[in-house]
Amino acid sequence: RLSECEGLQAWLENVTFQMNTMSKEEQNRKLGGHIALLKLSSSRVAEFCASNAMQVLGGAGYTRSGKGTKVERIYREVKAYAIPGGSEEIMLNLAAGQFGFVTRRAPDPRDKIIKQLKDELKRVQSKL
Repeated sequence: RLSECEGLQAWLENVTFQMNTMSKEEQNRKLGGHIALLKLSSSRVAEFCASNAMQVLGGAGYTRSGKGTKVERIYREVKAYAIPGGSEEIMLNLAAGQFGFVTRRAPDPRDKIIKQLKDELKRVQSKL
């Protein structure tokens, strides 16, 4: 997994360079999907590393004192670091939309309720 870490670092440097050379509009248009996939990949590698560190330390990895202190904390918080920017599913949907893999948007369950409410509003207005 060391090669993945190095690959992520190179990818991050590439995206950073692009952000420094592009206009805001161009960044929004071109980099959203790349950044979403970068965040997703980084989160997965962090989870893998924390899990393996916990495995290496065994029972000591679960203690909040001694040798396992830092590993226990990272293992406990790795998901908390990944979620605030968007879950994996949201990042994948964002990237798929940006790269054009999805031609139509997924139906929103609220659309049906909105349509029902609009129909009811028209019916009530017609009675007035």
